[in-house]
Amino acid sequence: MTTISEKQLHNRGILLNVVSMAIMNLAPLLNKFALNHIGIILAALFNTLFVVLFSYLAMQYRGKRVSFKKTNKILWWIGLCDAVGVMSLYTSLDLITPVMVGFLGRLYTVFAIILSLIFLKERISKGQAVLVGIAIVGLFMFVNKELDFSSVLGIVAAITYTFFFAVSNLLAKIATATEETYEIIFSNKLISLGFVFAYGIVTGKLTLAGADMTGIGLVFLTSLLCNFIGLRLFYEGLRYVESNLLNLIRSAGPLLVVAYSWYFFPEPLSWINVIGAVLLLGSIVLLTQQSGRHKTSSTFVARRIKRTQKEKGCDLS
Repeated sequence: MTTISEKQLHNRGILLNVVSMAIMNLAPLLNKFALNHIGIILAALFNTLFVVLFSYLAMQYRGKRVSFKKTNKILWWIGLCDAVGVMSLYTSLDLITPVMVGFLGRLYTVFAIILSLIFLKERISKGQAVLVGIAIVGLFMFVNKELDFSSVLGIVAAITYTFFFAVSNLLAKIATATEETYEIIFSNKLISLGFVFAYGIVTGKLTLAGADMTGIGLVFLTSLLCNFIGLRLFYEGLRYVESNLLNLIRSAGPLLVVAYSWYFFPEPLSWINVIGAVLLLGSIVLLTQQSGRHKTSSTFVARRIKRTQKEKGCDLS
């Protein structure tokens, strides 16, 4: 029987999250292109629908029983947060550039730490409090420019999607201790699909007007690469990597968004905006290091998985 050490599991988690980050940060650019051909709610609906289908096919291919975990209450909350997050994401991309969305998305780390303090009962140090303050100052400096009403709405939408994805991923991290990653994605996205569809029907915003196959195709590509493969790798990596290291890895995300998007959607930045971006990213990197002084549940999750598989006599490879 082949066994894998805790260090090997940890290294596997790092690799999974690096690859996941590289793939998932293509999403702002691809989704921005898609919104030239399809409406916001319809894009969110197709995005979620495609991920549900991918999850179903993946479980069928692996010979796993496809089940909707309707009795697991945490998955309903993940689905609701995911629905709000995906609709807010498309709204922000419709109103502002992918570069700005990418940088504002790094507030995810700030929200993740605050949520961990609230739900995991961790304490915040004075250093962490100062860094959170610096991150907020950096945020205001980064968006310090002449903004019209739609740009302000876009910034609010970007912050909203970041917050709800942080909540969703925190809950997903808890769920990975008891549920398979494919089942988490399938159930959570199926629930999210229901919420998005209901919202579109109630508000009358779910319409095929203006949609074409180019937009649907781009949403399909984004769903496959970023929202299924990337998310699958992210959830799997959650099992083996502590939260502070995971957040540190993903803090480089905005730089990838800039690299992917700048040619198509250049973002004019003043020296104040640049300093704000540096403060925002720098404080987030330091925040992840500060949070590393507190133990997280990741090692516990990895050990629990390892112990469970040993008890069943399973190969961990």
